[in-house]
Amino acid sequence: ENINVAAGNSVYSSISGNLYDVSGSMLIKYAPGKSETEFTVPQNVHEIGTKAFTGSANLVKIILPSGLKELRDSAFEYCSSLKNIELPSDMTYIPYGLFSGCAALESIDIPDGVVNIGNFAFSECPSLTRIELPSGLTRIGVNAFRNCSALTELVIPDGVSLIEEYTFSGCGSLSSVVIGSGVKSIAAGAFENCYRLAEVYNKSALEITAGSSDNGYVAYYAKQVYTGEYQSKLIKEGDYLFFADENGYCLVGYVGNSSETVMPATISGNTYTVGDYAFAGNKNLQRVTLSDIETIENGMFKDCFGLTSIVFTSTVNTVKAGAFENCS
Repeated sequence: ENINVAAGNSVYSSISGNLYDVSGSMLIKYAPGKSETEFTVPQNVHEIGTKAFTGSANLVKIILPSGLKELRDSAFEYCSSLKNIELPSDMTYIPYGLFSGCAALESIDIPDGVVNIGNFAFSECPSLTRIELPSGLTRIGVNAFRNCSALTELVIPDGVSLIEEYTFSGCGSLSSVVIGSGVKSIAAGAFENCYRLAEVYNKSALEITAGSSDNGYVAYYAKQVYTGEYQSKLIKEGDYLFFADENGYCLVGYVGNSSETVMPATISGNTYTVGDYAFAGNKNLQRVTLSDIETIENGMFKDCFGLTSIVFTSTVNTVKAGAFENCS
């Protein structure tokens, strides 16, 4: 089916419900409500328009043509089932909101030539576990990776001079980050609510101190900030992440996805302490059985919105500030 539709002074082409410009070189709108899970963009398409695929909830895979020249703002936002897409190799810019709200997106390869990642480009992608930023990158926009709650490791390239507002806020599984040598400023809230960010490797000239809310909270939850060569002190055992140094073992956080969990009695046969915010931000947890701890630490279950049950032992004698904040 191919229908030309006049709209004002423009003429559009509708093919199988998808809307193109009259030349067919721009995909303006993917037909809403389609049930197909995979879509191949025609080879003659060189541009995908603003919000072209927005809300296409059934699509799991989108195949882009080799000759694609431009992706416009929010082209794939809220494609909530999208898992697989390969970006054009000659891209230099990731537009505003390109994958915002793509809840199933687990990983994506950013082309080496990309120098700018736009505002909100990957925000609210809670399944994104891996992202490798290209070495030539110079800008990461406001809220670009906000609430990417499965992201675990991050290296900021040396060419980035500013980490902008709330860029990685809410990345609750992020456990280590490398701050590139070129970073001169980290804006407000850039790493806010990154509860498990235990290790920071600072290659920049910034003064970054563990426990400080300065520099966008990058080291607020940190156990250690490194400035030279180092070997990670993080240990993952089951669904739990620990930090081990000369002072012993400390539980950094629960990193599992189950609705129920039992805190381990020991780590490799050793006792451990529990850090602040150990379970904070986990939206899957419904029931937690505590080990023989004496204190429920600051913010330990903050923002665990689905939590319905806690099993205490008789050893608990202290509940600190905000331990159950927003456990609605």
